[in-house]
Order: sequence, then C-alpha cells, then structure tokens
Amino acid sequence: MPAAQFNRTMNEATVVKILLESPRGIENAEAIAALPGVDIVGIGTNDLTAEMGVEGEFRHPDVRKAHESAIAACRRAQKPLQSAASAT
Repeated sequence: MPAAQFNRTMNEATVVKILLESPRGIENAEAIAALPGVDIVGIGTNDLTAEMGVEGEFRHPDVRKAHESAIAACRRAQKPLQSAASAT
C-alpha cells in the first residue's frame, strides 16, 4: 500500500480520546474537546476524586458537579463524553 494511502487509512481508523483527571482538566473541558482531531473526551473519575480530595467518593456533590460541567462542555463542542470509574 502506498504511504499516502496507508497514512490516510490509519488516520481514519484511529480514535483520539483525551482523558480529564483533574479539576483543571474539567475547567478546560470545552477547549480540550474543541481541539481538532479529538474524537472523544473521557473522565478518569478515580483520579479526579483523588485530585479533588474526596478519593473514591464518586457521588460527592463536587464530583457530580464536575461531571455535569464536562457533559455540558462536551455537548457544546459536539463531542461524546465517557466516564470511567471503579467502585472497588
């Protein structure tokens, strides 16, 4: 396969996911989601709760607020948001 075709094919088959794991990342979610080439935004809730000083408290009001903020930001940027958390 010629290099140009190979590169184009690989770019089309690649998904770029940016993971937010800090309050600063949440604050910048819309700008991050709007970056060209970003396909999906994720929240690493385990790390986010640790950074927020509420480690493992996934239902903490501040954590829920962070998720709601990121959801709204991703909607405005028209990008999907995926959350990952472990209950263990």
